[in-house]
Amino acid sequence: MPARPVPEPDRISAEKALIRASVGERMGALPQELYSIAGTALLDRLKPELVEAEGTIFAFASMPSELSTWPTLEWLWEQDIPVALPRVRDHVMSFHAIAGPWELERGVFGILQPPASAPRRSPSEASLIIVPGLAFTRSGLRLGRGGGYYDRFLSVRPPGSRAVGVCLDLQVYDELPVQERDMPVDALVAIPLPS
Repeated sequence: MPARPVPEPDRISAEKALIRASVGERMGALPQELYSIAGTALLDRLKPELVEAEGTIFAFASMPSELSTWPTLEWLWEQDIPVALPRVRDHVMSFHAIAGPWELERGVFGILQPPASAPRRSPSEASLIIVPGLAFTRSGLRLGRGGGYYDRFLSVRPPGSRAVGVCLDLQVYDELPVQERDMPVDALVAIPLPS
């Protein structure tokens, strides 16, 4: 008896799970200091766009096992450039203005996030959105952690905003399995692993 074909959504979900596991394994094997060194390189690459952006920069507080956004966040705060970071509650992601790291608290998955009392920012206020991901293609396709938070946010962002994915170059793939709900980024900044 021939095997039944795997439905397309199930096949794509299985391919995504394999990529997530592979990237997670490779990222977990890297020495912690490489993330910080690469984070400084990320700031150097992003600075021209950060300077030219008008309005609030929507960014994220990186976790220990991903390209560090802390040099970028600290630079933005030093320059008094408005920054909003994501907060997740009840499976909904919203962005809130933050003046510095002392305002952050641990949220879902232990990720640092703004408190509920921090001023909420509308997607319409975003000029530049710095987007995390587990994997990207050079053309901007993105694979997240599976919650769909950024896909939902990117689907309602204003037309004039610019979404930039950030990652290490080991997270870049030639192609990724995507579905209609998977939102791409406008540009990608992939940082080579420091030697």
